[in-house]
Amino acid sequence: MQSPDLYDLGKGPLRLAKSWPIYFVNGYKFHTTTWGKGKTTYNSGVCVNGIGHGDILSDYYGILTDILELEWPSESEKK
Repeated sequence: MQSPDLYDLGKGPLRLAKSWPIYFVNGYKFHTTTWGKGKTTYNSGVCVNGIGHGDILSDYYGILTDILELEWPSESEKK
């Protein structure tokens, strides 16, 4: 059985992408370092849990410099 969602993702996103300085998703707010410059307080750091070489759990840390919204062509909206 084939998953239509997996098939749509396999075709790749549309060529156009939207860029955002701030983005809200799943109750969390993310913003870039450029947006935060000159503000009294800001946080553009992120941490992602992942599995590294040899199935070792690792935390990956970084700073958001860009927030891109990609869209996939399909019958249902996928962003």
